[in-house]
Amino acid sequence: METHIRKINEMEHSEFIDDCEIREKVCRMAGIGDIGEFSDGFHTFNSLYRQRCVLFAALVKAYPHISWKSKRHDDGELCFGGGWFIVGIDTPEGSYTYHYEMKDWDMFRCKELERGKKWDGHTDGDVERLLSLEV
Repeated sequence: METHIRKINEMEHSEFIDDCEIREKVCRMAGIGDIGEFSDGFHTFNSLYRQRCVLFAALVKAYPHISWKSKRHDDGELCFGGGWFIVGIDTPEGSYTYHYEMKDWDMFRCKELERGKKWDGHTDGDVERLLSLEV
């Protein structure tokens, strides 16, 4: 599997490849079914992503005054061409955001922005910014 993922990472990225396309390629290359159902024996990717969505929605609900969501990125483009949105929390250490499918829009109770805020360069490695939120 690691070899297959490395091959995908080495591909030319002249166009944006969304999450679904990457999943499909990994599945085909590795000869497995739906990667969302790939499991460590306890959890599937689908289950873990759903849990992350619900937990982030709970944080947004607890901090609506510093949370926001938008169907568009800061440049005005629809997130991934449409069908997705971005949601963020502005922590004392900087923003932290995720993208979710529109089916989850109503789960996030916060202000809607016409355009998302400018990306500050954060990555998944910055998730601990969320620990800087005041109780």
